[in-house]
Amino acid sequence: MIIEKATEKDIDALEKMYYEVTAQLEKTVNYPAWINGLYPTRETFEEAVSKGAMYVARTEDGEDGKIAAGMVLKSEEEPGFCDIEWQIEAEASEIYVLCTLAVALDFNGCGLGEEMVRFAIKLAKENGKKAVRLDVTEINAPAISLYEKLGFKYIDIMDTGEEYMLEYGQRIFRLYEKLI
Repeated sequence: MIIEKATEKDIDALEKMYYEVTAQLEKTVNYPAWINGLYPTRETFEEAVSKGAMYVARTEDGEDGKIAAGMVLKSEEEPGFCDIEWQIEAEASEIYVLCTLAVALDFNGCGLGEEMVRFAIKLAKENGKKAVRLDVTEINAPAISLYEKLGFKYIDIMDTGEEYMLEYGQRIFRLYEKLI
């Protein structure tokens, strides 16, 4: 597997892969509370690619390789993060926020999610970041287990409010941070 920045040519494949993952989640346990048509969307990928924040795992080098996983790794705080007492004070430019991590259905259970998170940590070290931060729905036991296994520390709960709950079905998120 090769992990690299996504390009504009990847957007169609990203949209398809995330749609399939979200459709499967909607039929089973929707751990991240994603809803096709609401989040993540094509616009999510277009924006992340334009900012150089979308990463993909490919089955082979180059754009011809099948996308096996994707994640957004950005230096922008999520809404609500600024009110949290993190382990370390840092400007947005001094951290990465990991979000929208998904593994294609064909690659589920292969350890690719862990590989993607390890890549994010390695990239943060290489780029002199102070920490990697993330939020995860409180019901997302598989992701919580992975993050804790990789040394992320639970920081706090973030309540996104009733409006978010009505639209997306979740309102409580656990916040994690890994110091670099």
